[in-house]
Amino acid sequence: MNSVVTDTIRFQPKQELLWRLIDEDRHDEEGVAVGKIIGYGGSAGGAKSYALRNCLHAYCCKYPNSNVLLFRRHYDDIRKNHIEPMLAEHPDLQTFYHKTEKTIRYPNGSLFEFGFADNEDDIYKFQGQEYARIGADEAGLATEKQLKFLLSRNRAPKRKTAKMIMTFNPGGHSHRYLKRLFIDRIYENNEHPNDYVFIQAHMWDNVEWVRHTLDAMGITAEEYYSWSDDNRRGFTLQYADYAHQLSRLDEYMKRAYLYGDWNTYEGQFFGKFYRDIHVMEPFPITAEDKEHQNYTIVGGMDYGNTTVIELLARDRNGTIYNFAELHMEELTMSQKAKRAGAWLASIGMDGVPIYADVTMMGAFHRDTGNTDTAAELFRAEGINLIPVSKQKMGGKTFRIGCNDLIRDALYWERENGELTVKPKLYFFPQCASIIKTLPELMTDTANIEDIEQGQDVLDHDYDALKYGIIHLHTPPPAPRSEIGRYARQVFMKVKKSMHGTQYARFQ
Repeated sequence: MNSVVTDTIRFQPKQELLWRLIDEDRHDEEGVAVGKIIGYGGSAGGAKSYALRNCLHAYCCKYPNSNVLLFRRHYDDIRKNHIEPMLAEHPDLQTFYHKTEKTIRYPNGSLFEFGFADNEDDIYKFQGQEYARIGADEAGLATEKQLKFLLSRNRAPKRKTAKMIMTFNPGGHSHRYLKRLFIDRIYENNEHPNDYVFIQAHMWDNVEWVRHTLDAMGITAEEYYSWSDDNRRGFTLQYADYAHQLSRLDEYMKRAYLYGDWNTYEGQFFGKFYRDIHVMEPFPITAEDKEHQNYTIVGGMDYGNTTVIELLARDRNGTIYNFAELHMEELTMSQKAKRAGAWLASIGMDGVPIYADVTMMGAFHRDTGNTDTAAELFRAEGINLIPVSKQKMGGKTFRIGCNDLIRDALYWERENGELTVKPKLYFFPQCASIIKTLPELMTDTANIEDIEQGQDVLDHDYDALKYGIIHLHTPPPAPRSEIGRYARQVFMKVKKSMHGTQYARFQ
């Protein structure tokens, strides 16, 4: 079977580099294995799939009794993109392919398994398995949970280093996770920088897209690969039909799929949020700080079946800290009001203004058999509840203005591993829910300035954050004429119902 490797597999330069990384055991000066987790990808058309399956095939041929796994998220994809092409590329393997098991059992004892997990928890069918090499093709389509579980199945015999290879383009469920590891090289918990290595592969690294044109011009593949990266890119963009197809995509997708731009993708709205930057070691923010005005402290509340309060403190330099969080579910209105009042008092934050949507002031927010509105119940527990004024911000809607404000507060720049521009918004670890949900909010593909609608499970924390943070920001006053008739009518009704209680004033 070793003849299969040398006789029928032809790797392009980037693919050859991938094979060397998969094949070699490399160690640092202290003898610790490096490059155990390999990323390979970039723009569409970089010949990732061919490279991955043939590298794993070559490994099985070269090393007897090896177990490898080639994974795609869905069965149809593993069948169409790998099983059928591999058996066509290497007809001699058809004798050793077991259709039911979806495995190839080589004469030298090696086992090549094709795996998938249509549903997220299907990944646990690999529990108890061990693979010296695991390839996750189109890894961005799998979830972070699935990729991490596969990594736990990556084991090799003694004196050998187990390796996992992930191929991917910008975008998908795991874009942010993969970008953090391989592009930004920002590591958390027990992740070690030397474990990760990345090969950037573009369409112009794959000669097959322009081979017909090259043949017509009398140019060999060897000559093509001797050109600079810029020259190969220009030639491919001019002559490759597939490049012409991708160039007709909207700018948002073209930059991701044609150019492999990791910072422009169809996915997370708050792509600048990183745990290691924005989640900080907590420090005391107390009632004494509030009394001495060391901080301006406010809260934002999103009221509903899931009710969230986020507490924010702005220091004298304008930096904002999301320092406390309360989540309430499966409680009645009166129970939520009592719990919120007790919680605020317990942390010395009773009396802090809590900004909430005016809808909770309405008559339809009442417990069965209770004449008090939700707002009245909360105020009865001593909560300083104030309706949010949803006026326009800089000519933009309230919602878009809040999006811009939070994006600006999260923004940072890094150079040579050091932050050259620091964010203006940080989170304490105890605010676990917003730390989890904020980066999971997706962009609305119809309006990239906005968050995709219908993410009700995820946006409660964000809504509470925006109601609070908007009142730590002082925008220029909006002209009276910009406030709609309906908004003024709602405001006047709320004002009358408050009987002198403090309220957020329309400008």
